[in-house]
Amino acid sequence: MDFSRLLVLALVGVVDVCQSFAIRAQSGMSSRLTPGWIENVSFVLPMRGIQYPHHHTAVVTFAGRKNAEYLDGAVMLGMSIQKYLPEYVRVAMIIDGMNSKNQRLLRNAGWKLVTVPDWDKEYCGEGCEQEFLGRWHDSFEKINAFRLPFKRVLFMDSDTYIFRNRVNYLVSELKLPTVDHIAMAKDGCKDEFNSGVMVFKPDLEVFKAMLVMVSQRRREQILDQTLINDYYKGKIFPIDRMFNCVDTVGIQPGQTKPCEHHCSKNAVIAHFTGHPKPTSAKRRLLELVRRPGAPALACMHTNFGSCGKWSEYYCDIRRYSRSLSTGLQDQLKNTGSCCHPHLMTGREKQKAAKGNNFETCQECPATLKMWAPNPQLVSLAGVYVKTSLPSRKFNGGRPIYLNMDSDWRRAPVYLFFMQQTMAWALGADYRVNYAFGFAAMEAQCPRDTKFWSFHNGTAFVRSKFNIQAHANGANAPKDTNHIAWNVHKRAWQRETIVWEDGQLGKATASGEDDAAAGGLDAGQNATEGEEAADVGAENATAAGAEEDDGNATEKGDIDADENETIEVDEKGDKNLTEGGDIDADEKETTDIVEKHAETAVESEDDETPSSGED
Repeated sequence: MDFSRLLVLALVGVVDVCQSFAIRAQSGMSSRLTPGWIENVSFVLPMRGIQYPHHHTAVVTFAGRKNAEYLDGAVMLGMSIQKYLPEYVRVAMIIDGMNSKNQRLLRNAGWKLVTVPDWDKEYCGEGCEQEFLGRWHDSFEKINAFRLPFKRVLFMDSDTYIFRNRVNYLVSELKLPTVDHIAMAKDGCKDEFNSGVMVFKPDLEVFKAMLVMVSQRRREQILDQTLINDYYKGKIFPIDRMFNCVDTVGIQPGQTKPCEHHCSKNAVIAHFTGHPKPTSAKRRLLELVRRPGAPALACMHTNFGSCGKWSEYYCDIRRYSRSLSTGLQDQLKNTGSCCHPHLMTGREKQKAAKGNNFETCQECPATLKMWAPNPQLVSLAGVYVKTSLPSRKFNGGRPIYLNMDSDWRRAPVYLFFMQQTMAWALGADYRVNYAFGFAAMEAQCPRDTKFWSFHNGTAFVRSKFNIQAHANGANAPKDTNHIAWNVHKRAWQRETIVWEDGQLGKATASGEDDAAAGGLDAGQNATEGEEAADVGAENATAAGAEEDDGNATEKGDIDADENETIEVDEKGDKNLTEGGDIDADEKETTDIVEKHAETAVESEDDETPSSGED
């Protein structure tokens, strides 16, 4: 697997779907969602400030109430609509209770807001809002789009984004067979259609029929996509997947083989399925999203959709940063610039010219050279190569490097990542929390680390240490970083799956018939600790909750598999120091990172696009 596989965002199926009907009965809610209740709430939503809405085609999204990822996603979507569909009414449905600050963000992005009721308590009773379908607990409120007063609706999920002007086809050229039809694209290679992008005529009777379906169902059966596919069965007009580009990498959870449909290069509308979203306000995630090579690092065998457009999306996130939430703006101060020169703002081009990126956009090399002026560190210096050793959860899914100048059998030196302390380290055993030294500046690629400290027998002391990319060794495949050193065969091998030139592909054979036998499998991606609590392993508009348990990308037998490890002295070296000493340095590490981020990367608030675009 290509460098760092950080943030592989293991999609751990943590969604605990409440048994809604049982809860409703226990809570005395059995009278809710009755025919009378459905009739009472079935009315056309009013649209203030728009004359004759039934004459208009509107672009509609559902922003929820308080989830920052979706709110910032809706802001980004609004900016893309202003660019490509400026003449159309733009409406964002929000759930009752959204605070004024979030409403202001949406309005500033060009959305007219319409409030819909919060139905969680209506469906499963008092107190189950957070448990109800996990983060999908407000999913079926999306069906309110079918009772809007417009002539026609182009509905787009808040985790979609427009990349090309061809989107005009959906609002000006698309002809439905009848007013009872709906236009949708297939959900990748699944049998059903994805409800993230839809074209339809709103109808109050359709809305009422879907509420009846909700009243008769439970769990994932009330997800909007399931409801819509079931109601419109036989009346779905297929549109090209480029208008709802899910484009997963590898084998998506619930499937048995990779989907052959790819649309990254010609995507009109990208759909960023999966969780967390590329708008998540977390520096490590954003550093991953910004890289063109990210799909091979984090998206293999997951339900993350349209990863091939992540890095371009990140460029626009920076371009429109002043319109986004303060939380996301703050994190963008600590992340690198856009990795696509033609999409950079003027300020970013200046920073790039000065080499002021927080981390580079380059792929992490398969070979690194490390050295230090301190003669006491000469045993740690040398040429390090990325190996085929399986990366464990302990290593955060990142690759293990071996010092080729060390004594492989008796005293190997490894460069590896320690997930618990979020630090790249040098040590004799990559499987334990002992190290000769560690980097205080965490980075996806060890080449980008800074502030190294080494143990002097008493404590860790800061010392100068240099790292740079180095030429691959003899007999290595040429012109690629997508290789690893097979420690058993003592030979280079290409990784089986790579992401180059904006698309997924299989690497060319290296000449060994069984070269892939010890290769790194992107499906072994482990999760970053701080993301694990957030991820739900779900496509918000697609697969049901029963798929969640299969969404984890880390293989359970990785930690048990010792077959590809080099024998290491179990007692270790006398100079090894327990990770507790590193833990003790965490405050210093944090202070250094924050100080560096403040000085190395300026705020984007005053940036202006070099192309003159807003």
